[in-house]
Amino acid sequence: PQCGSTDRTTRHQDTLACPCGFEGHADLTASETFLKRQTENAARPMARPVRFEWDDHDWSGISHPHESPKEQRTDPSTAHHSGNVASGESA
Repeated sequence: PQCGSTDRTTRHQDTLACPCGFEGHADLTASETFLKRQTENAARPMARPVRFEWDDHDWSGISHPHESPKEQRTDPSTAHHSGNVASGESA
């Protein structure tokens, strides 16, 4: 609802009603509210893209025994050198 209330709303089947006078489709209103809440936060970086190039009859983005001077390998760690990276061992 436009008033921002989430605890005073009433759902009846597919309709959502609010004391402020708002009426709408319950699922669409919930989806819109969810999206608004998610976009309020600053965007965080996601996985870095890898540039693929056809080289030696294979895609150069996958591991090869040779290194092509045209490609730059990505760092597979989830953090840069100063961050914590899981070692694969348990304590």
